[in-house]
Amino acid sequence: MSQKCERLHEILKEGKKFRADPFKDENVKKELKCHGLYIFYEEGETGHGGDRIVRVGRAISEKNTIYLRNSNHFATKPHYTKDNSIFRKQIGRAILCDKPERLNNWNIKREKKGYIPDRETEEKVSEHLKKCYFVAIAIEDRKKIEELEKKMTVTVAQCNECKPSENWLGKKSPQGRIRQYGLWQELNLQGGELSDDDLDEIEKYLIKA
Repeated sequence: MSQKCERLHEILKEGKKFRADPFKDENVKKELKCHGLYIFYEEGETGHGGDRIVRVGRAISEKNTIYLRNSNHFATKPHYTKDNSIFRKQIGRAILCDKPERLNNWNIKREKKGYIPDRETEEKVSEHLKKCYFVAIAIEDRKKIEELEKKMTVTVAQCNECKPSENWLGKKSPQGRIRQYGLWQELNLQGGELSDDDLDEIEKYLIKA
């Protein structure tokens, strides 16, 4: 799958990069007021001659646009916490890998009895996400979004030339599949890869710089 993954990385290099710091900008909000896919990179993680893909996500529901989905990840509002974003939750789990009591607390939903807000870890997660950025693919066809998300994730997860560095935070994750595949996710890691037609479609709908 390395050839398809290499082409995917080459296509996505042309995408506009969206980061945490300017994410409240109204122009960004308008630009990402759409559905589709978003692909995260992490600085310091390399693959195919550039930054390596570390997560593939989707915004598919009627009200959940790419902008709103990533507002949850970047925690642009005080009440946007790890319970609004599995991405934030997974990063926090890796940060707390050697603190079992705090990790157990982190795994409890905030509305459940016994949960103690962990603002320190939330801040560390947000700080880590400043090293990350994403590119976006604007597609409104729900079935196509689901199909491309699965195939894209498999293509990256199964690529032998696109592996995490020794210092990647995800290697401390208590989730074995994150450590194994080098992505901040546990689903869609095996199956069929992207086709040439899929890659053409990704290139067509990519939001470019």
